[in-house]
Amino acid sequence: MLTSDIVFSISSAKLVIFYLLLVELFVLSGTDLRKYGERGSWAIINGVEDDVGAEYALALASHGFNTLLFSPTQLKLETLAQEIKSHYSDTQTKILITDASKPSSDNYNELEAFVEHLNVAILVNNDSQLHTIPVPFVSTPKEEITDIISVNCTATLMVTRLIAQGMAQRHRGLILTMGSFKGLFATPLLATYSGSKAFLHQWSTALAAELKPEGVDVQLVVLSTIAKAGEGTWFTPTPKDFVKTVLGKVGKTGGAHCIGWSMTPYWAHAFAQLALQNLPSLTGEIVPRIQKYMQERIRLRAFDTMYRERKAD
Repeated sequence: MLTSDIVFSISSAKLVIFYLLLVELFVLSGTDLRKYGERGSWAIINGVEDDVGAEYALALASHGFNTLLFSPTQLKLETLAQEIKSHYSDTQTKILITDASKPSSDNYNELEAFVEHLNVAILVNNDSQLHTIPVPFVSTPKEEITDIISVNCTATLMVTRLIAQGMAQRHRGLILTMGSFKGLFATPLLATYSGSKAFLHQWSTALAAELKPEGVDVQLVVLSTIAKAGEGTWFTPTPKDFVKTVLGKVGKTGGAHCIGWSMTPYWAHAFAQLALQNLPSLTGEIVPRIQKYMQERIRLRAFDTMYRERKAD
């Protein structure tokens, strides 16, 4: 009898979690972004090299926020700034050329001067460095390891520290940091990247607990895969659709019900996370083995492509 009661209780709890997931994904709206700053306050997008970062900038400008954009590529910054201006002429855009893989005190001093008199309402930590191709850890170039840690961890923390101080003083603000399934589930052949995202997960959760009493909301945004613009599928949303979902679900958890101050807002990713985390046998050794097989296949395809390109030359 006791065993059946326990099984019933566990099953009931999982049904409740599933019901809450459906409600959060398809019924409830997230926090109104105006909570964090009035129209004309600033949003900082740390990392606009990829389409996701660019879409964050455009979406936040559409909400009336001025935007400060970071990237090591001047042309990318200027092109995006011009696009924002053409669509949202009533907002301001500033750009800062900085290479997060080469952090220095000069970079942070320049950023401090940039934001000293800005009312920063939102910070999006989107900058991220990947491996060139999947690679065993012992074969990973030293420079690649350093770049991944510098961009994903060191630069993210230093920028956030600088911006969060002002938010805490004003007692409002929102900090979103891009996480990854690879930070939740260990991914062989991407060990350094996977570890850096796991680090961000724990850091963001700790930061959220620290800043919550100061009126600053902090969330880690968990995602699986994002498509290129115009190539989305049911599991891989376009950058525009993904960003729209994130900004519409701020404050909700989606598939991250068991993880404090995190959100997995895109429905397909949320269901995948919920399924994996409720099957402990999978999250032990099976998922890493599957991930290893998949990354080995990607690595082989990359080598095959490089071989054919060299042969063609």
